Amino acid sequence: MQLPGIRRAGQKPPEDRVKQLIALQRPNGGRGHTGNLASDAYATGELPYALNETGMAAIQTVYRRGVDFLLRTRKEIGFWLVKTRAAWFQLKAKLERGAGQAERGELIDGNEGFDELSSMNFGK
Repeated sequence: MQLPGIRRAGQKPPEDRVKQLIALQRPNGGRGHTGNLASDAYATGELPYALNETGMAAIQTVYRRGVDFLLRTRKEIGFWLVKTRAAWFQLKAKLERGAGQAERGELIDGNEGFDELSSMNFGK
């Protein structure tokens, strides 16, 4: 979202940053939040939005491919399913509230178990 911010500040977005953003688009027209996550509607939708905000015309191929991905992956009733990446946050919150250890009368450190949780792969 840096590029729309630069544009709103009255500056021209650097061409190399626009090219970097375009390079994130995958052959299916989508984009993932990271290189190892599948393309999804949320990450893909950011691409045409950001490009539009930088002044790119909607007729550009990269813009159109992103929109096509969104149209292809939309559910029949008009929404998209996007897999959550927040599971470790939820598990950490559960630990902090004292689930498990508190029931056994143990004191809980806010970071206890966090290293273990953060190493888990919830994206698959």
